[in-house]
Amino acid sequence: MRSRWVLAVVALAGVLLTGTPAHADVGSYCGPWRATATGGHQSACYVRSGNYEIAARGRGYYDGDAKLDQFNISVTLQRSEDGTSWTNVTSRVCGFTDIPSDWPGASCLTAARYVDAGMLYRARTFLVLFESGGAIRTTAFSFSPITT
Repeated sequence: MRSRWVLAVVALAGVLLTGTPAHADVGSYCGPWRATATGGHQSACYVRSGNYEIAARGRGYYDGDAKLDQFNISVTLQRSEDGTSWTNVTSRVCGFTDIPSDWPGASCLTAARYVDAGMLYRARTFLVLFESGGAIRTTAFSFSPITT
């Protein structure tokens, strides 16, 4: 009796260890890198998991002429029923004082949310550049491809 119990536990552990982890990345799709007039470079991505979750990731770096004190990446996961009107689902802002100056740069990831049937999703990102002279510059939005 005991050997069957042990065998069942070992079999279950094997299934759990070889199965897809709940938060496994099954796809990350990014919009093109976009150079901004302020010297920033940014790209918006979405990340899909094996259990029908989605998150947004913003990527960026700065190679402009002005000296920066801080570099922020703002990223938002958005959803839509029709692809025209978009609603924010979750957002995050990540600040960096060690300014990334080359690809792949830095990234900022939102919390994951479960995908609602029939909804469209995209990531939106922009950069906020805090110059040493006190100026604050914000870039235009970049978007990831749309997914369902």
